[in-house]
Amino acid sequence: MNTRQKYLKWSVLVVYVLISFPQFYYSYKFGSPETSGQRDFYDYYPVYNELNVQEPEAPYNMRVLSPSLVYVLNKSGISYPIEINFQDPDIDQDVYLSTIIVHFAAAVLTAFLIFLTLFYLQKDSVISVIGGGLYLVQYGTVFWGSGGITDGFSAAVFALFTLYFLRTSYWSIPILLIAIFSVN
Repeated sequence: MNTRQKYLKWSVLVVYVLISFPQFYYSYKFGSPETSGQRDFYDYYPVYNELNVQEPEAPYNMRVLSPSLVYVLNKSGISYPIEINFQDPDIDQDVYLSTIIVHFAAAVLTAFLIFLTLFYLQKDSVISVIGGGLYLVQYGTVFWGSGGITDGFSAAVFALFTLYFLRTSYWSIPILLIAIFSVN
């Protein structure tokens, strides 16, 4: 890989972060599991908050990787205590913030992996940038994020598998094993 391609890849990643930041902020400030219809947040909450996989029913107790990331991020102490739309006295606002962070970090990673896959297949930077960017601005990315669920992580695992599968790499095998615990 030459210097120009490295610069392109890092630039695209920065652009994707900049594109997703307003969506991230909007989702945290104005989103809610109530308004988005994503009531799955409440089913995942025991896993997000306490890493309790015994309480939720299947399939919520099977998808453990992204809720574990939320749990670790929440325990790291990241907090942004502002007035948000989602107000529930039984739900920790910091847990909700952690779900939004995990989702949008995974969404940016997914977009970047789509870019890398398209660039690998087409060698056309314009098509590749647009392809990854479309994932970030599509309805599902904002919809999942504003509801406080972490489906963006499942999409990232799928995109990672696709990239390594197309490269005929043996890395696709452990990625499939990871998918067992992240995709349902």
